[in-house]
Amino acid sequence: MRKVNQNMKRILKNINNKKENIIKIDLNELEKIINPNIIEVHDCVILDLENRIVKKNIDFDFILKRFGDRVGYEASRNEIRVNDYIIEGSFNSIVKLSFKIIEILKYKLKLRYPNDKFCIVFSSDKEYVTLRFYKIRENENSWLNEKDLDRYVDEAIMVYKF
Repeated sequence: MRKVNQNMKRILKNINNKKENIIKIDLNELEKIINPNIIEVHDCVILDLENRIVKKNIDFDFILKRFGDRVGYEASRNEIRVNDYIIEGSFNSIVKLSFKIIEILKYKLKLRYPNDKFCIVFSSDKEYVTLRFYKIRENENSWLNEKDLDRYVDEAIMVYKF
């Protein structure tokens, strides 16, 4: 299931009308997001791009107080700022690459956690693209207000659940 706000609809229309695909990427850095290290921490699925998380050192009580719940922790921790991996490229090219990264994340998450449902959130302020993901839990709310995505007037938002 995919939901988008009006800003995202405009971006999607724009990228489909343009043929530019030139992008310069640091392949060593890109490997981190196309083959991400994903670990479990207290029933949370966490992206560890730098391979630095030590599970036993995590104060999960503090995390729950700070983020409210597991969804909040995952959405805050599982952030990929796509522009950080780009040396040079147009906004449309970065958006197109972001959709490829979403497909890779979906594949990796479903392969490793076939019985779980996930949500990937694409957000953009017309310059930078950020991807976040979290595990969908029946007893926890969504990370953002999905019923009214248009209230996010300064960002293009897409919520993708699978």
